[in-house]
Formats: sequence, C-alpha cells, structure tokens
Amino acid sequence: MDLCACNPSEWIPRGECGPWTDTWISVYMTGQLLIVTAYLFIPTILMWAAYIEERVERPAHALTDHERKVARLSAGLFIAMCGLGHMEGIVAFVWPHYPTFAVWHMLTGIVSWWAALVAARLRAKVVAGI
Repeated sequence: MDLCACNPSEWIPRGECGPWTDTWISVYMTGQLLIVTAYLFIPTILMWAAYIEERVERPAHALTDHERKVARLSAGLFIAMCGLGHMEGIVAFVWPHYPTFAVWHMLTGIVSWWAALVAARLRAKVVAGI
C-alpha cells in the first residue's frame, strides 16, 4: 500500500460526508474523551510519583538519569503526537486523507501505550524506593 500515491481528492471531506447523526457525534465525543483521559492519566502518574518520591526516605533519587530521560521522552512524544492528532479533526474537513490519519492514529496509539507503560513502571519503582 503506497500512502504517497493516494490522491486526497478521491476522498470526501468529513464535513461533506453526510449528516452527523447522534450516534456519530457520540462516537466522536467518546473518542475525544478517551484522548482527554489519556492526557490526564500519564501526568497524574508522573506528578503522583514526584509527590511520593519527595516523601519517602531513601536515597535522593530512585530513578536513574536514563530513566528520567525515557520518562520525559515518552511523555513528550505522547503529548506532541496526541496534540498534533487533534489537527486531523480540523484538516479532515478540507483535506480528507484518511489513510494518513489512520496511520497517524496507529502510531499515536503505540506511543501512548509506551508512555503509559513507562509511567506505570517508573511510578512503581519510585513508590517502592528501588
């Protein structure tokens, strides 16, 4: 499948693809809610870990420099990709290149899960004081 060969003019823009029914509005809103909760989940874990880290008696830092870099990289990529993914909702009304959007969402999902697993693993390490 050659994504570059796909002609966007072959696709119908979202705003012209038919009436938005209550069902489709619900699907869209649910998707957005899932994104919002992911946006809140990771920072909550990281902030909670920072809060706990300051209150547990053990060496100054439970995380190595490498682990801190991985946490920042994964959280940064997650936020950037999700934020840019919201542009699809705007762009699709005028440039309906849905295969590109599908690939972007798949990559965002992979990065999101990576970030969530990194956050959960590191939070557990901080809380345990390992």
